[in-house]
Amino acid sequence: MTSLPRLRSVATVVAVVGLCCVVALGVLGAVLRTPPGSAEQRPGEAASAALSAVPPAAAAVPAPAVTVPAGWRRVSGPDGSSYAVPPGWRSRPLEEAVAYRDEGQVTVEGLALSQSWANDCRADMAPVPVAWALLGAPVRSTNPEGVARAAAAGWVRGYAAMRSGAEVPAPSVRAIDLAEGERAVAASVTLDLKDSANPCAGDTAELTVVGLVAGDEVRSLVVARFLGVGGSPSDAAYTAVLGSLRQS
Repeated sequence: MTSLPRLRSVATVVAVVGLCCVVALGVLGAVLRTPPGSAEQRPGEAASAALSAVPPAAAAVPAPAVTVPAGWRRVSGPDGSSYAVPPGWRSRPLEEAVAYRDEGQVTVEGLALSQSWANDCRADMAPVPVAWALLGAPVRSTNPEGVARAAAAGWVRGYAAMRSGAEVPAPSVRAIDLAEGERAVAASVTLDLKDSANPCAGDTAELTVVGLVAGDEVRSLVVARFLGVGGSPSDAAYTAVLGSLRQS
């Protein structure tokens, strides 16, 4: 069974379209530490007019291109997209889809899930990964910022067990140069978990979506981690995972 933490007070199990399940492990009262926003996306659908109208992050100063450390393992999706993870991360079978549902409807989905269990922690008898990454469903668009914003909102809504109508904060957005030399856009949200009942969660969590244009669609990498707990990826490692996205 694919295990992916969900920030909620009661542990639940959420069925994933057709193939596997996401285990929802308890965290109380996640507070999103960014200004209010309203971006939303349904996976696998063409970008909406509103999403396409989001201006690109042309004014953003990109971070220096990252280097993927030697010895990291590359995880590939069915369309040729891939990302790299440190030794010790475990990857699920490619055919296992990962998704969050709200009232029976899939809100976000992806494939090629990898998880870090370096924290060696359990909640409600189930192991809780300290970090995870996956390839999001491609979106037909040429606006990586709009897609990254919408995907971040969708994954945060699932991660924090928010209803589809709930307001989702606008993520912070920046341009990044990937290890392969391509320009992409990253959208990040930080969650305040100080009131969490989950012993594995720590005080904060971070979720980031990287959007990269590939022809007439945007491909994405979703990465999340608990902060300030044993086994959590360092800032350098987290940045390297984000920067490892490759379109083919």
